[in-house]
Amino acid sequence: MNQKHEENVINIESLAGIQYLGMAGITQNCLQAIVRLIHYGDRINIAKLLTSKEHRHTFILDVNDEEPVAIKSGFASGYGGTGPKGLSVALQILCKHNIDIEEYEVDSDFMSRLDQSCLSRDDLEKLNN
Repeated sequence: MNQKHEENVINIESLAGIQYLGMAGITQNCLQAIVRLIHYGDRINIAKLLTSKEHRHTFILDVNDEEPVAIKSGFASGYGGTGPKGLSVALQILCKHNIDIEEYEVDSDFMSRLDQSCLSRDDLEKLNN
């Protein structure tokens, strides 16, 4: 196996094993995922807004008993369109339900792993620290 391929191999035991909702790049689908959690009675303790340098945004929500749920990157900022409007609506919904929001800057690799449903335990640990 060549070295480049070995670097891209993911150890299954290292995966975070969390729930992923929404579809990357599709704002309405990601927004509906947040609304669905709230309407079904899940308690969102805190919303971590993750922001990349490419102006893409996603959320990791601590739900119920600190069960992380990732919402894929269907949100954006910095230009007109559905991405920024959806982010604004998502933030308004979370604020209206008295959910604390913390923002974190992440790199594009982190964002890609989230969108591919393969965050690692280390990724979540880095956010929590």
